[in-house]
Amino acid sequence: DAGSRSHSLILINKAALPADRVTYLPRFPTVGMRGVQLGGIEFRDCPVPSDWVLGSPGQAMETALKSFQVTRSALPGMFLGILDTGLRTTIRYALERRLYGRTVAELPQVRSVLVDAFVDLLLCDCFCTVGARAIHVLPREVSVYAPAVKYLVSKVLIDAMNRLSL
Repeated sequence: DAGSRSHSLILINKAALPADRVTYLPRFPTVGMRGVQLGGIEFRDCPVPSDWVLGSPGQAMETALKSFQVTRSALPGMFLGILDTGLRTTIRYALERRLYGRTVAELPQVRSVLVDAFVDLLLCDCFCTVGARAIHVLPREVSVYAPAVKYLVSKVLIDAMNRLSL
């Protein structure tokens, strides 16, 4: 049937599929995700046992939308480690490198960039914590929190890393 009730989630066991009825489509081009299988699978008259269907038939859209709320809250929190590592690496360099008779970390402009990146890291950590906590304590409002976390944290992390790279 047409419409949102026409999709179901199926957890497949690739080893149990008949090889002549399944075609693996080319991988989608991505950057930095070589190990992830991001491609399509084409099924032709392929039998699927009913116990492979996840949840109720026709409920895939609702499940996908709910899972997006979780990933939009969780993934930005995982990316905090990138800024944390970038900040630690930059600080280590700034403390070792000498310029104008003192360490680079003693220069006011450099100190300002390092402090700003640290404050951004703390801000993002707090924002991600609130977003993740909302999944548990405010599940009806997560559709508001999750996109806010995804948008703000991603932008702040990228901007902070860009400032550290200068």
